[in-house]
Amino acid sequence: MKGIRILTVLCPVALGILPAGCGFGQGIPAIPWTAGRQIPVGAKASGFAGAFTAVSDDYSALFYNPAGLGRIRSSQIHASLMNLGVTNRSTFLGREFSVSDQFTKLDALGAVFSLPTLRGSLVFGIGYHRPFHYENVLEVEGDSEFNMAVDSANTLPFPVTDSYNGFQEGHLSLTAIGCAVEMAPGFFAGGSMNFWGGSRDYTWIARETGGIYTVRDLYEPGDEFEIMISDITLTQHYIEKYSGFNLTGSFLLQKGGLRIGAAVETPVTLTCKRDWDVLETEEEYREYYEINFPDDIPDTLVFEAQEAGFVQSKIRQSWTFRAGLSFEAGPVLVAGDVVLKDYSQIRYLSDPAESMHHKLEANEAIRKSYRQATELRAGIQYRMPVLGLELRAGYAVLPSFLKTGPGSENRKVTALGAGIPFNEQLRMDAGLSWTQWKGVPDEIIQKERIESHSFLVSFQYQL
Repeated sequence: MKGIRILTVLCPVALGILPAGCGFGQGIPAIPWTAGRQIPVGAKASGFAGAFTAVSDDYSALFYNPAGLGRIRSSQIHASLMNLGVTNRSTFLGREFSVSDQFTKLDALGAVFSLPTLRGSLVFGIGYHRPFHYENVLEVEGDSEFNMAVDSANTLPFPVTDSYNGFQEGHLSLTAIGCAVEMAPGFFAGGSMNFWGGSRDYTWIARETGGIYTVRDLYEPGDEFEIMISDITLTQHYIEKYSGFNLTGSFLLQKGGLRIGAAVETPVTLTCKRDWDVLETEEEYREYYEINFPDDIPDTLVFEAQEAGFVQSKIRQSWTFRAGLSFEAGPVLVAGDVVLKDYSQIRYLSDPAESMHHKLEANEAIRKSYRQATELRAGIQYRMPVLGLELRAGYAVLPSFLKTGPGSENRKVTALGAGIPFNEQLRMDAGLSWTQWKGVPDEIIQKERIESHSFLVSFQYQL
């Protein structure tokens, strides 16, 4: 008769892996300005691919160039909605997986108030807008092997199935209060106070499914023993909330059809409050052991991989410089923008939420891995003389914040848009943009390409 011995093995493959995929994990803790994607504020600016610093002729000037508010001669109310589509194509164990999702959300909401003046203009603006978005999805699954040493000289492979599912959504937003003054004919100065906020909802589930396998005993011929590779599930979920404050100062110079604009944003220190409500590992034992060992083996073991709870950290962004040029001749308007951001100057002022990182280690990694990035944006608009319909197109090149390696490629944005004036008081603008980029591979994902499109609709009502 064959002897049967039973050995239960906790397979550690899934437990040692951190979240993967673009936005789901990096060697450096996720930073709000790098974890998401930039979306132009307002549908009109979206049609220009964000080249709006020297245009700034509607509410969204509050974000691009507050001085542009001074060109607005009548009070108005503005509202924008956005539909964001995301497709993630990931390669795991040599196979490509594709998953898509759609999100509909508020883009901007605010008002502009033009006050009567004897000369020049005095205009105030207040509003809420969302320039950064975190939506991303990831689903991969594949068969692999867990190699276990049965003695000092022999290792046996056991088949397991690994699957990883990631989902996150949220935004980084700001509520701005701004003012613009026409200080001299054609010269506008303005500024805004920016109260930052927003949140990121993050979920990561890693599963490893094993089985019960019969193994021949190498030292006792005829004997066999059974090895069970138990099912492991690693679950993480947290909601991270942001708050901060900074200032924007800007100017706009207009001479005929030529406009030159510039804006500078002071660094903002974000307070990131992470509520880690689920962070655990669950090991599920199979029915075989429930039947044969009902008193000895529990159905499920749950233990924390890391202490869940509330974690707070502070991150300081670098200065942001924005400059733009536009020229209008008859029905044609062309515009271009340059935006400078130095990601290598981002600093953690306290330890990151991930316990394996210290602020000094994280800041050293930022200095070595991040770089200064110069965004280039351009757009064109044609106004149909009779109907007043405005047709727009834009293109932007957005360099990665990474110096080298996968994920350091430039993002290219293509945009189309249109403006429809219904009457003297009401108008609608629409903007559609597409972009794609490569993610940062890690222990799980060999390749990753993310495709994103956004469709914005804005309504503007003059009071």
